[in-house]
Amino acid sequence: IPEDECELSLDITESFVLTLIVSMKSLQYHDLSAIAGGGVVLDRALFSLRRQGLILEDDGVYRISPARLNCIGNYLKKTRRVW
Repeated sequence: IPEDECELSLDITESFVLTLIVSMKSLQYHDLSAIAGGGVVLDRALFSLRRQGLILEDDGVYRISPARLNCIGNYLKKTRRVW
């Protein structure tokens, strides 16, 4: 993926939720809700991440989109959430 198509601009909640999903490989909604606090803020973050094609959802289980893994890895390294 060319670098200009890979630039991500996530808010703090989106970035946190994305980091959780990456670190756990996949998470169910109720687990995310228990960790991230749930509610409208979590729902908006998940919606935004899905809309950007960063995560996939299947029956309430969220995982990273394989097609965007390199982009996500670069973003998380750049923001020093992983190394």
